[in-house]
Amino acid sequence: MDQWKPGRLSWTLESEEIKMAKKKDLVIGNKIVAVRPMTKAEMNEEYWDGPVAVVLVLDNGTKLYASCDDEGNRPGALFGKDENGKSFSYPRQYVK
Repeated sequence: MDQWKPGRLSWTLESEEIKMAKKKDLVIGNKIVAVRPMTKAEMNEEYWDGPVAVVLVLDNGTKLYASCDDEGNRPGALFGKDENGKSFSYPRQYVK
């Protein structure tokens, strides 16, 4: 595993920017075609249980969903603001 060294932080940030740029093509220019609860199979793929995440499905097949943290330990809620600046959310859903 890499250890932190002087000057390492700037290398890491540049590397993360490159990774982010490559991922933009999965999202930019595509339209959201569905907003739905995550399926049980999708939850199992992420090793998640408990509340169900909300999935944004794009026209290219990409699926976006929130995690509670960077490590993907549990599903998270999506937050946003409408054109008038009013906040809204798609909370995790508790399913029986």
